[in-house]
Amino acid sequence: MCQMQLAGETVYAQITGDQASVTAVFEFDRWWTRDAKIVYFPIFANDFSDPIQVLSQARLEFEVGGKKLGLATPCEAPSRFNKISGGAKVFWFSADLDKLVDDSDINTDGRIVIRVSYAQSIIRNRFYYLPIIVGPTDEKTPRRMWNYQMIVRSTLRVPRVLSKETDYEQMGDCVIAYLKHGKIVEVQ
Repeated sequence: MCQMQLAGETVYAQITGDQASVTAVFEFDRWWTRDAKIVYFPIFANDFSDPIQVLSQARLEFEVGGKKLGLATPCEAPSRFNKISGGAKVFWFSADLDKLVDDSDINTDGRIVIRVSYAQSIIRNRFYYLPIIVGPTDEKTPRRMWNYQMIVRSTLRVPRVLSKETDYEQMGDCVIAYLKHGKIVEVQ
């Protein structure tokens, strides 16, 4: 997601037919950092797609502190994510918050919230999501990271998690996945 330290992530995905509508809210613990404030958006698509086509179909929108910002642009994957395994192709987009956000628009004493919404293709009857959790995480612990959750619903069937490394709970007509850094969540 970003080089700022992530304090929490909540994602809602609604699968309808051949696409999923995704809304993700990220909370960061501070705005000031010496690192560049580059936000990365991984979006999965069919292998034959090109980045501009994916971005156009995704209708990606994001806002910081309640202010809607400009578009993201295609980019290379961050170095630690340039070899993603799995059955789908991921396209990367980025936005430079230092250029898009005026510091006076942000309450730097409170929480910094980034909200992202986009549409993503369903690939071979599967929805994919890649969490990027920057900051201190205890990836080796078997405990759930309660601050990082994704709720998935489908109008077609009760969703089912297929990724082996994903901790989840089936709850009625939805599934709750507990996100881990760099671990793709695959849902059918």
